[in-house]
Amino acid sequence: MIKVKVPGKLYLVGEYAILAPKSQAVAVAVDRFLTVALTPLETTGQLETALSDHVISWAWEGTTLTSPNHKRFDLVFSAIEAVARYIGRYDHFRVQIHSELDATDGTKLGLGSSGAVSVAIVRALGEYYGLWSSTPDDSERTLLFKLAALSQYQAGYHGSYGDLAAIAYTGMVRYRNFDHDFIATGVPLAGATLRTWLTESWPGLAIERLHLPVDWHFLVAWTKQAASTDALIQQENNEVTTPTLKANQPQYFQSLITQSQAIIDRFVAGISSVDWPSVSQALYDNAEALMNYTAHVGKPYLTSLAAKSVQIARQYGAMSKISGAGGGDCVIALAPKTLIAKAVIEQWQKHHIPPLALTIYEEVTG
Repeated sequence: MIKVKVPGKLYLVGEYAILAPKSQAVAVAVDRFLTVALTPLETTGQLETALSDHVISWAWEGTTLTSPNHKRFDLVFSAIEAVARYIGRYDHFRVQIHSELDATDGTKLGLGSSGAVSVAIVRALGEYYGLWSSTPDDSERTLLFKLAALSQYQAGYHGSYGDLAAIAYTGMVRYRNFDHDFIATGVPLAGATLRTWLTESWPGLAIERLHLPVDWHFLVAWTKQAASTDALIQQENNEVTTPTLKANQPQYFQSLITQSQAIIDRFVAGISSVDWPSVSQALYDNAEALMNYTAHVGKPYLTSLAAKSVQIARQYGAMSKISGAGGGDCVIALAPKTLIAKAVIEQWQKHHIPPLALTIYEEVTG
């Protein structure tokens, strides 16, 4: 049996703008996990997940994976298909998935469960086939990212894939989105040509490791209201609330992209030089840019509980913003001192805002 675990993720800066090719964002992996166990089978594959009350069967018909539940579990099956085409083997497995990335009642916490599924399946299969050891090095993590991104693209998930980068690399990463036309213009179907294609440089893609200064603290609060990044991305691509807003959306989005790139450059420079005022200002500016953009294009973003969470953190000396798509996602805060971090957590609890016991998770690279 192969067993792997991958972390959840949260964005620090760069949400929405990262959807544009060659834009950038900073995201972190967090220490709550999704686990996949993989056991070889002879004929018919099985999928076991808490999302189903029965075992899901699947099988290969030639090089095509078939299952009566293919659409419902498309991310799982697309990840299996991507690795099978890469390896050129169409084996069957029992795939068991256990997730800690949602609340106990199943409510999403905004920790990137969709991305974690893709990365975990690819990582488990890659370990089984000897593509990497139990702790991949950075070049192997790039292949892990690319296979997971390809699997999501071919399943119809057209986000930025920044969540995949954070989950695959772990720790804190600066992610630059690639030009998705590189995939859209045609992917080799399988085998050696696919393997060669995946070793090529993807236009614009860059993944850089960053590290939070040792004395700083990363805090997370949950606003207890589920948000769907996929749904908001779909809205981003397809609709705005009024004809006037629709006409002006490209202008507002381009403005957000321009602002975000400069903000992230300042954020990364501040992290590298341990410059708290610069990092704090960059986080604040990113929050304001996101607020202005979502207000201009009529998107739900800041709930009253999220606003209160942000206000409390800032009041007690931290810098805070929403992480993710908004409309109920987590609130993150950075604090430069332990006393400040403790005060923020105490005040969140006092106002019935549950902190999540999360830290930035970085796996030791093999």
